[in-house]
Amino acid sequence: MTIAIQRCSVALLIISIALTACSGQNGLATAASTATATMAVAIPTTPAPTNTPRPLPTASPTVTESPTSAPTATPTSTATPTETPVPGPVTLVGTVILSGDDSKPFVTTVEIREKDSFLLIGKGSTTSSGKFSISNVEPGIYELWVLITTKSSIVSGCNDVAPPDATWKMGIKFGEDKALTIENAYLSKALLLSENIQSSDLKASGFFAVMPDFTIKPGKENATEVILMCK
Repeated sequence: MTIAIQRCSVALLIISIALTACSGQNGLATAASTATATMAVAIPTTPAPTNTPRPLPTASPTVTESPTSAPTATPTSTATPTETPVPGPVTLVGTVILSGDDSKPFVTTVEIREKDSFLLIGKGSTTSSGKFSISNVEPGIYELWVLITTKSSIVSGCNDVAPPDATWKMGIKFGEDKALTIENAYLSKALLLSENIQSSDLKASGFFAVMPDFTIKPGKENATEVILMCK
């Protein structure tokens, strides 16, 4: 009886083990399935990182304008228009007067001669009103010869004749290429000198009042007035 119970116990034990084994397998399967589900729940799917391109920083150039001062108006002076001398030959005009108790126009001849060489540059005769004109004269410094008389005598109506002032000289012309001048002299002194030096080679052809440094300036026209002094 005891053996039978034992066998029965053994048999029950085996069955129990078998059932347990089966039950264990089912339990393992269930556990595995549960574990899998649990893993699925417990380990959430991590989304794949999305490489979203970051916008590159845009360099915005900053333009700094230097402060510009307001323009300063510079006053411009307007030059007063002046008469510009015209280069080239000019015309000399003038009047010759014989001054005395009764001043009057003097009919005579006026010559412009080159200094030192006595070369004739220009020549003109006065009108009845004493006016003369000499054209085509280049600007420069010349000698101005104003004829007093061609005779070897004093001018009618005068005791003597003198140049306008002390800057003038008395001149004696011996033809067109020879002449001499005398400082601080009147016509009477020139007449006396010409008599003393007169020869076959030197014969006075005219007695003049001479301005030794007569300036012709650039321009359309130069004007002068010559006043001979009747003593």
